[in-house]
Formats: sequence, C-alpha cells, structure tokens
Amino acid sequence: MEKSKKTRWARLCALLLMMTLSLAMLTSCGEEGEPRTVVPDENAAATVTVFASSGDGERVFGLFNFGHAFLQLTNKSGETLDLCGFSLAAGESATISTWSLTKRFGVWFNVESAFVKQRVKYNDRLSVTAPVTQEGLAEINGYLREKNRWSVTANCTAFTLGLFNLLVAEENKIGIAGLLTPEKLKNEIARFSEHREVEEIVTEGELGYLDKAGNFVGGFVME
Repeated sequence: MEKSKKTRWARLCALLLMMTLSLAMLTSCGEEGEPRTVVPDENAAATVTVFASSGDGERVFGLFNFGHAFLQLTNKSGETLDLCGFSLAAGESATISTWSLTKRFGVWFNVESAFVKQRVKYNDRLSVTAPVTQEGLAEINGYLREKNRWSVTANCTAFTLGLFNLLVAEENKIGIAGLLTPEKLKNEIARFSEHREVEEIVTEGELGYLDKAGNFVGGFVME
C-alpha cells in the first residue's frame, strides 16, 4: 500500500512539472512577434550558430524530453582561439552547451555533433547564424567558467541564450521572458528570415568538458 502511494505521488509530481513547464511556455511566448533579419558584419573574427530542438520525434512514453539548445562557434580569424584550454583552429567549428552528464554537470564541447552522428538526434532542430563581435569574443572564457554548471533553471537554454547574446551585436540579440526552454528559443529562431532547418553540424577537435576549475579536459569517448 505504501509503495502504491509513493508511485502515485511520483506521478503527480511529474504531472505538475509538465503542467508548470507548459504554462510557462504559453504565458511567456504568446505572440510570435515580428520577423527578424540578421545584421551582418563582414569583418567578424567568428560566427555563432544557435540551435534549438524541442525533442519532437524523440520522445519515449514515460520519459521526459524537453529538447536541447546549443551553440556552434566557427573561427573565421587567422589565429587559433583558446577556449579555456580547448583549441579552435582557424576555419574550424565546435559545439558548446551545458549537460547533466554523469562525468560532469557543466560545459561540454562537441557532444551534440557526436549525438547527431551516432544517434541521429535533433532532427527537428532550427538554427540561425550571426557574426561575433570582438568584445564578445574577448569575454567568452569568463562566461564559460562562470556558467560551468547545470540545473533545472541554469539549463542548456539559459546557457545558450546567454552566450549567444554575449557574442553578438545588440541588434542580433534574442530576448525571451520567463522560464527558458528549447521550445521557446526555437520559436524565436524561427522569426529570423535566415533560419535553417536541420542544418548540418560539422565540428573539429576533441569531445570533452570543463572541470571544476574551468579547464578543458579532452579525450572523452561517447558510449
């Protein structure tokens, strides 16, 4: 009997969580907003592509899947960029986001590209690319170390949106109210005329994470 009560309580908590997330999405998204266009910068030393997937088509009965949000940073300069010990050579790209993986709750590099190749993930993803400002690029390592964690509120969408807005010019920033979710970010990306569906993800470099001190640890192998 006691076990049955615990089971019902767990299901009720799960239902309340889903209702809370759904309500937050409805109340803060509301209207779609005006169409947008990316303001270019031909002299940018890098570009950043923001991706969002709501998890459509990947949901399994009985399991939660609220999607995922992440960035792809591409080095357009003639020099190697040092991202907390991760070396991004000229012309190369890397995906960046936060994860609650057993090895480390925090910032990870190139997990998404590995998932796409090995597990055919994020098939509903939308993306848009914007130029990176020199000011944003100079602050990226500080942001990565400061946000090197994961929780329900400090989730992948919060990390991704914050880093995107740090890297791009004011006219390209994305604003979202309320609880941040991949679905809401996906809706904002769809407003850009330049957005792309299921854009190819090509990355270089190791798969790894930032340790507690904020230094890159590579050589991780996805199981």
